[in-house]
Amino acid sequence: MMRYALVLTIPLFATALAGTAQAFEPGNCNDLSSEAVSGFNIFKADTEKADFGDELHLFGSPQGTAVICWFSSGRVGVEGKVFADSISGEPLVALAEIRFQRQNGQVTTVQNFGIGTNISWVASRLVKDLSPQGNFDRVRLRLFISFPKKPTLPSRQVFSKTFHR
Repeated sequence: MMRYALVLTIPLFATALAGTAQAFEPGNCNDLSSEAVSGFNIFKADTEKADFGDELHLFGSPQGTAVICWFSSGRVGVEGKVFADSISGEPLVALAEIRFQRQNGQVTTVQNFGIGTNISWVASRLVKDLSPQGNFDRVRLRLFISFPKKPTLPSRQVFSKTFHR
């Protein structure tokens, strides 16, 4: 009888963990601006300790996607979630850094969105960032990690990607 109880418990546990992956998609561009959307990129970044995408976040990986929205006015926006993963439970800070680049090569000030684990293995923060007015054709996303209990260790870049209009 005990053997059957274990066999039934495992599928029930797996069912409890299961869910539908959420995703930021082109429809979410309206969260950033009411301007017309001329294009978009859907993506997720999965590194060992810092991720970018959307829920569900299972076993250290985002199951859902983030979106970059290119607006017909020339602006660009990013919407997604930055995740900090600490499988060991050691406090960890994940930082998403977003920078927009105009068509003439000028770049905007970097915007940082950080989240830290405290007593949990994973933490997340919603990121919504819209460029200022202008004609932008690039957006760069970088992810960094740092360890608050080890202040002598510098932050480390774990992901970098530049998206183009």
